[in-house]
Amino acid sequence: MKNKIHQYITTVLALCFMSFSLSAQTVLDECVAKMTDSCVEADYNYSMDDGRFPVKGSGHITMQGNGYAMTGNGLEIYCNGTTKWTVDREALEVIIENADSLDLGTNPFLLLRQYKTLFRCVSTEYLDFESKSCIGFTMAPISKSEISGVELYFTSDGKSFAGLRADMKKGTVITVTIPSFKLLPVSASKSFSFDISSLSEDFIITDLR
Repeated sequence: MKNKIHQYITTVLALCFMSFSLSAQTVLDECVAKMTDSCVEADYNYSMDDGRFPVKGSGHITMQGNGYAMTGNGLEIYCNGTTKWTVDREALEVIIENADSLDLGTNPFLLLRQYKTLFRCVSTEYLDFESKSCIGFTMAPISKSEISGVELYFTSDGKSFAGLRADMKKGTVITVTIPSFKLLPVSASKSFSFDISSLSEDFIITDLR
């Protein structure tokens, strides 16, 4: 009798966990879908810690489709999905590069666009992240990657992206927190290309394409 009761309890707990996992996975899918179909505006704080020289900063991002524009720490970064421009107005420099589809060092938000093809969800849990009630998703890479693991955080109501933590195989840990997050209607006028002709002749332009 005790054994049957134990089996029953174990089965119920397993079903509850499966239900929670499916529900949480739905929240993740729906949140990312909303971000993909909207113009995202967010303020962010980040840290990159390799155990030797930690780097911290903050900024603002506008992201739509494959394009984005970021400002922070004295830099402006524009990407139209094909080309990326990094503008340092104080140093009077511009670097032009081919866009990287998973340039986490520049834009950690790009990870969300490809999470289904790059990662599998290994666990979910409700927890507090940066004083917000969140659902946390622990993700493992599906194939070889520079990333050994990722944790994604969404507010428990499923309306907002709260941040992420990415562990790189070389030992660097990237942490991003989102104090302000908005989903806005898509604007056809946003191209995210940068017009270098708008700069003065004093700028040094390095084209690495």
